Amino acid sequence: MNKQNLTLKEAMILGVQHQQKSNFEEAKKIYQNILKIDPKQATVASNLGLVFVELEEYQEAKACYERAIELDPNHPEANNNLGTLFRRHKEYQKAKSCFEKAIQSKPD
Repeated sequence: MNKQNLTLKEAMILGVQHQQKSNFEEAKKIYQNILKIDPKQATVASNLGLVFVELEEYQEAKACYERAIELDPNHPEANNNLGTLFRRHKEYQKAKSCFEKAIQSKPD
């Protein structure tokens, strides 16, 4: 992060912007810095997991999604993302459980 005085919300927006532009290493740094300051940010942990998937660092992604779910068990995106990761690795029962939890917490 170039600016010294970004709020956590501004940093999160900057991380998302880098992520959307496929600047995954920069997004990773931003999200990791946010989590150092406030480790209870479930959405940031989930977004960091998405970045790790793009970087093909699947164990790190899994840990991020699990952390997000630990912080917010009903976090639909984290549950969905973890399910997608399990499906990718042919762990279908675990994937199904995650997808059901995501749907239960956000039916739409």
